[in-house]
Amino acid sequence: MKAFDPALPPAVLALAERVRGCLREWVPEAEERIYKGARGAGYRTPACGTFCGLFLRKDRVYLVFTHGADLPDPEGLLRGDGSGVRYATLRPGEPFPEAPLFPLVVAALLIGADPRL
Repeated sequence: MKAFDPALPPAVLALAERVRGCLREWVPEAEERIYKGARGAGYRTPACGTFCGLFLRKDRVYLVFTHGADLPDPEGLLRGDGSGVRYATLRPGEPFPEAPLFPLVVAALLIGADPRL
């Protein structure tokens, strides 16, 4: 498995690995595609295509949902004001919102699913 850019702060890399671990556990069939420069990755399944992405910055990690504007977000984690993409901002040292992220990932899979499958 390719790694993210080692020049990023260790706390950001650790947070990104935690998100990756959750995605592998929650969606084991998802294909991870590490992007050039290793500051991001995309996640897709055969049934729904790309459903989310993970982007690392020097002090945070963004979990981006392709159809985020259509996702139920009762915890108010998602940001963005476009007609499609929404993202959750995760920061090292802050509580990790695993419980509210799980239903967002499930909903993203369901919204993106091809109804013919």
